Amino acid sequence: MKAQPGASSEDTVQEVIKYYAAVGVKAAYKGFERSLYEEHHGVNAIEAAGWGGDRTVVPLVNATIWT
Repeated sequence: MKAQPGASSEDTVQEVIKYYAAVGVKAAYKGFERSLYEEHHGVNAIEAAGWGGDRTVVPLVNATIWT
């Protein structure tokens, strides 16, 4: 997941890593600035990523995004 250092979203990522560890899956978090993420994404160098939900999760909240 993309999480800003010190943000609650980073705490969420760290909790997920703990859950993975509990079932034997090794995981690590490395946050970085968005433009660097986009460079890595462009060359298929991202192993896993997540994105928090926004208003697009419920299209009826803002139907204009679909028009």
